[in-house]
Amino acid sequence: MDDILNRRRRGMGCMLIFVLVFLCVGSSILALDRVCVSALSWRVPVHPESVITRQRHNFLTANGMGQSVTTYFVPGAPREIDAWYNRQVGEKLNALGRSPELSFYYNITSVAKNVGFAEDGVNTQLIVIAHCLSSRAE
Repeated sequence: MDDILNRRRRGMGCMLIFVLVFLCVGSSILALDRVCVSALSWRVPVHPESVITRQRHNFLTANGMGQSVTTYFVPGAPREIDAWYNRQVGEKLNALGRSPELSFYYNITSVAKNVGFAEDGVNTQLIVIAHCLSSRAE
């Protein structure tokens, strides 16, 4: 009888360890995804008049871990929007020089953009490809 109770205790102990490891890994992944969301919200400038037309991501959330591709429709000429975007990125890099603690956000993320004419031929289509804690495509 004691042998059966010992087996049952060992089995329950193994199950408890398995559940605790699963919870630890799951909560770590969720925490890293939230860190990526905050890092990319700092790193990716969004034009105030832009409208998201399409958004894809390959992990848990948009602008989280992995790759996120967001397509924006922005009123205005592509040259103006590209200049605005580059100014915003320059300000982020200047802030990085003044606050070295922000380098963490810069180091775990990479961002690329594609600026062109929208389907109407007048306004801008801006495609932003963001990576966080994944293979960097810069």
